[in-house]
Amino acid sequence: MSELNYYIGQIGIRHGEYEFTNTFRFTLPAHQAPLAFVEDYAKTYYGDDDVEDEGNYFSHNAGDLATWPDDSTLVTKEVFDAMTMLPRHEF
Repeated sequence: MSELNYYIGQIGIRHGEYEFTNTFRFTLPAHQAPLAFVEDYAKTYYGDDDVEDEGNYFSHNAGDLATWPDDSTLVTKEVFDAMTMLPRHEF
């Protein structure tokens, strides 16, 4: 089994005039870059239907909603396991 890296990720979300950040945790094989995972998570946050890639963000629901990849931070397994309040996503 390949070695895993542990991350805390964030995506930005705009719903109308409101903007907020969604924080989550995820694991990836050590050879995979986390940015691609965070970008895919942002793209599919509201599902795969009606998504437009606008370059630096994803437009959903004919522009009423927008998401974008924000950040990822490499953490230790101990920190990852302790952050039980954050949703966990697998590759």
